[in-house]
Amino acid sequence: MLLDIGLGIIWGILFDSASQAHSLGVFLSVGIASALAPDMDFIYHLATGGTMKDDHRHREVFHKPYFLILGWLIIAAVTDPTLAWLFAAGAAGHFIHDSVGIGWGVQWLAPFKNDHYTFLYRVHTADKPAPPKKLLYVWPNQDIDKLNKRYGDDNWFANTYLKWHPFAIFELAVFILALAALFWYASG
Repeated sequence: MLLDIGLGIIWGILFDSASQAHSLGVFLSVGIASALAPDMDFIYHLATGGTMKDDHRHREVFHKPYFLILGWLIIAAVTDPTLAWLFAAGAAGHFIHDSVGIGWGVQWLAPFKNDHYTFLYRVHTADKPAPPKKLLYVWPNQDIDKLNKRYGDDNWFANTYLKWHPFAIFELAVFILALAALFWYASG
């Protein structure tokens, strides 16, 4: 989450420096909101009876490329293309972030194929066996529940966000750098 917020801040700064269409506050707000937008399905998951233990199913609604395209079209129609491009950059950054490191990836080929894809490094924090190391993981959607039972982390929140591991350090570093860039940009 800190990585998403940091990237949203960076996108907001970049869009503000390239366009006079809106204030820095608007660009920052849209940048951060768009970077967090795909996780609205986590709120939906909990609101419809899902639990933290079966949260691996939360990426079934907005963690798909057509969400990015549909969001871009709606924002472009309702506001302006500049904010639509900012939304696309923020949501795409979130998808890339969720495809590297933690979780069960993104359904990049949806609606044509609902498999989840993760790349490169997969953080393993559970007291269960680690999945085999690969450059590309393809997790069949119909097997996600079984895979989560075998490799998942029942205490994922604490192990992902409250313990030190390379991905957590990277997230924190990007967030701190984004805040420093914002301070430098806003004061200059």
